[in-house]
Amino acid sequence: MIINLLFASIATSAHASKEALTERQVASIKRQVPEATEVFTYASVGTLNQNAKIYLVASFETKEDRQSNARERNEDIQRCAIFFVRDDSLTLYGKSGPLISGGQSDTIACAVTSNGVEIHHRHPTTFCAEFNQTWKFKPGTNGFILVGYESASSDGCKSPVFSETGTSINFLSNKARLWRKSGEVIELWSEASPWNKPFVIAIATRNKELSTRTAPHPQFVFERFDIESFKRWIRQQKDLCGVINENDKYVACR
Repeated sequence: MIINLLFASIATSAHASKEALTERQVASIKRQVPEATEVFTYASVGTLNQNAKIYLVASFETKEDRQSNARERNEDIQRCAIFFVRDDSLTLYGKSGPLISGGQSDTIACAVTSNGVEIHHRHPTTFCAEFNQTWKFKPGTNGFILVGYESASSDGCKSPVFSETGTSINFLSNKARLWRKSGEVIELWSEASPWNKPFVIAIATRNKELSTRTAPHPQFVFERFDIESFKRWIRQQKDLCGVINENDKYVACR
């Protein structure tokens, strides 16, 4: 049983809708993003807080991405592009670099949220454990800039016991938080629940977290963002690539 409180809260925070693209919209995307060999059928559409403009985030592949995906069977590459929506016309705002997932079980998704645009990466490591990451972008003077990052590793393989470790970074304040939660998974039954099925809650009985400051990061902008360059930056930040172990002790990365 996989329990991932962080990713569930991230997923439900998005106030955008997932809409099918029209043929006219797909044609418009390909005109403005000529390297897009394939545009995926559905896109995330929504508005930001205190911003009446409507944004659309579409996913696409380039010819090189498709060739690489066919060659590297354990790797999948796609990209995302942000557009302004006015009536039925689209205007390109920015496009990401390559967003890489680890294979068929992985998923990469870009979404408009109430606060900006997010990139989600879900990576199941086993049938009962997974690793999730979210990059959060907000509009700035030079486009959508990276303002936050969340990661969480969840392990429910010892059900009904679960554990989670994670990292949260606020790039506006250059502060980070490393945390660990563990506890028990409980199934609750309710006659009012649909089809009289149980729902699951995870109660954390142990919590541990550490706070640290990060070095000022190079300004990650959505239009030039790719996951591999972000990974390289994380590995250079020795305080951020460590974890809190099951004994609630901080273990630095090597």
